[in-house]
Amino acid sequence: ISLNIIFSYIITVFWIVGIINAINWLDGLDGLASGFSFIIFIALIIIPQNNFSISYTNINISLAGACLGFLFFNLYPSKIIMGDCGSNFLGYSISTLSLISSSSKISDNLISANLNFFPILILLIPILDMLSVILLRLKKKKSPFFPDRSHFHHRLLDFGLNVPTTVFLLLGITEILTI
Repeated sequence: ISLNIIFSYIITVFWIVGIINAINWLDGLDGLASGFSFIIFIALIIIPQNNFSISYTNINISLAGACLGFLFFNLYPSKIIMGDCGSNFLGYSISTLSLISSSSKISDNLISANLNFFPILILLIPILDMLSVILLRLKKKKSPFFPDRSHFHHRLLDFGLNVPTTVFLLLGITEILTI
């Protein structure tokens, strides 16, 4: 049984560090990381509402409100940028709150659903972006942490989309995955 606990701790550390990094890498365009975080915090408010403590709901509401307020100044062309400290904070908050939401179960007389894969689904865009960037960099025999333009948002810009359209497209996909 201790192997399961150790394995659980290892997976938890990888999840938290991975999501922090993924959200940090997502902060490449004006409004993308803050808009994405707003959608995720709203999803974490709505979906696992039944068994959540009011404290977690209040935390998600506060973080969603902060992201929405910041988004007003962060949309293209941004008047203020988030920086690493802001994206790392949002990544940590998203990773830990999504772990908490996946460990609770929505149980009703008619509905009983396990939410273990809920965080993976709502965080699919940054997870796939991070994995594809790492694999592309390794394929080119470069460091996985060497900066380049292989992120989804950079590829969409290189495809010919402008910044607001790229942000709207990625946030729209995230909303669809969340719904």
